[in-house]
Amino acid sequence: MSKEQEEIWSSMCPPGDKDTEAKLWLKKSLEDLGDRELKYFHKYLQTADKSKDGFKPIKKIRLEGADRLDTVDLMVQMYPKKTRVVGEKILEKINKNKGNEVHQWLLDTLDKLDDRELKYFHWFLQSADESKDEFKPMKNKELEDADRLDTADLMIQTYTTNSKEVTKMVLKKIKSNKGKVITEAEEQMKPSSPAAAEGMRLIYKVQPVLQSKFNRPDPHFHWVFRLFI
Repeated sequence: MSKEQEEIWSSMCPPGDKDTEAKLWLKKSLEDLGDRELKYFHKYLQTADKSKDGFKPIKKIRLEGADRLDTVDLMVQMYPKKTRVVGEKILEKINKNKGNEVHQWLLDTLDKLDDRELKYFHWFLQSADESKDEFKPMKNKELEDADRLDTADLMIQTYTTNSKEVTKMVLKKIKSNKGKVITEAEEQMKPSSPAAAEGMRLIYKVQPVLQSKFNRPDPHFHWVFRLFI
């Protein structure tokens, strides 16, 4: 730990603190997790079902950017009498996923995509034609705001043993469309500001003119589009 973290930890465990043992156990457990596993830990905290898991979820906004010490602090606040119990339940779920080779392969594969490619990945999943692509489409609301971890989980749930094959097909589509702009996919991407939104609207008006002029998508269109996002 850095000096600053040591000071924070000391303030979290003052002399006589009855929760020191639980905090220390949780801190050590989280330090044993990799960054990807910590994201998993946060996800399980966010999506907990009190009726099934026995503990209420922590709001996503409270866990955004939380490091290991922040997580300890939040869990002690939320679950003062069962911090360790909650931690053990989540760690058990994480350990189950460690042995899932397909899930790990999916995460490794999705990690190689940049954010725009991930959005295109989502779009191809949503727009799939089962009769042609041989896999059923996902619903837009399922993939909305889904990160790589969410996407891997959804694919396992939806395509089970075919998850790898579906992923390869979607990646092939992304590769074959490299350098092109798929308007429907771009429209689903949230603009970073009102100015970006206005820029996107103007560009979509210009695109048909470029296409009719050159009889193909203009090679500079994609580059110009990136200036507005």
